Amino acid sequence: MQLQEWDYRISDFLGAAEAFIQETSYPITYNATGSLNYLWLLINDPDTGIFVNYVDDKFAGLIICHRDKEFQNEYFGYVSKMYVLPEFRGTGTGRALLAEAVDWFDQNECVLSFATATASIGQDQRYINLLSKFGFEVHGTVLIRKRKQT
Repeated sequence: MQLQEWDYRISDFLGAAEAFIQETSYPITYNATGSLNYLWLLINDPDTGIFVNYVDDKFAGLIICHRDKEFQNEYFGYVSKMYVLPEFRGTGTGRALLAEAVDWFDQNECVLSFATATASIGQDQRYINLLSKFGFEVHGTVLIRKRKQT
């Protein structure tokens, strides 16, 4: 397994974003232009870490991390997005990505790190189990409100 910080293989990243959108049960559609603009913002943000995983030179997954001081003096860390292609689930790809994220949070002085299992792609409990192996603990529930259709 080859794990590396973002290496600007933009088409791989955008392909994963599109696959995630297609796999989720949320009422959303993929936007290629918006994805490219968002990726550009992430790449240029010093408080963002992007890590990708390749297996035999094939894109396997990604994780995006942020840090922010919000209203306090200390940094909070956030797993913004994590996606592993279906064929690489259960192969250690998710574990490798999360290990990079946790190291990034520690190196970037995050006193607390947060992650939510809200992708609604049927992997939420597996994701929670994986997160717990890296010291994340369940605290509360995520509430989601959908806009009313008119």
